[in-house]
Amino acid sequence: MANGETLELMVRYLLTMQFYNGNGDFLYSRDMNHKIPIPGIGEVMTCFIKDVLRHIHLIVEKKYHLFLEEVSKAIPFEIDFVEHSFHSNVNELQLTKLTDLLAVNFLVGPIREYIQKRAFDECIAEVTQRAGLVLDDDNSDLSVRKRLEHLYSTSDPIVSMLYNLTLLRFLAKKYGADTMQSHVEKIVMKYCDLLFQKLTQS
Repeated sequence: MANGETLELMVRYLLTMQFYNGNGDFLYSRDMNHKIPIPGIGEVMTCFIKDVLRHIHLIVEKKYHLFLEEVSKAIPFEIDFVEHSFHSNVNELQLTKLTDLLAVNFLVGPIREYIQKRAFDECIAEVTQRAGLVLDDDNSDLSVRKRLEHLYSTSDPIVSMLYNLTLLRFLAKKYGADTMQSHVEKIVMKYCDLLFQKLTQS
């Protein structure tokens, strides 16, 4: 059985990997090749991590569904999504006995995945809709989709940073001061405009 310190380190890793490294107030792009100074990100991440850690004892007690219910009261996500991912991982590995460390990995990882993917997808939907209106032809949606897929496949730095910025915007709205929320929103809008330009350029 993993001790409490090991479980805490795993939670911190899962919630901060390819996002924030704890050394200064910097947000990193998904590929970790770029960073942006964001005053207050450290405090926001501390609050985010604490909201998960406060219920970690439920995983040790094997009360997995209750853990998800309690965490979802503070951080909205679809419990069904996480439980499906959890059971898929357990079945894939054909585990007969689940260690606490693996349980944390299979539960906490998908919580962040759900939050981040939803925030990013909502942002991308808005940008692509704008781009489609500007291109304004019979194949505009297809053109935008193909350009976006190309940016994904080439690990475009704007997309990579926007992926993490949208998660930070979600977290800042929950945990950050008004000044931080405003600052993050401006940066998100800047990167949305940069992506929009890439999707609509001739």
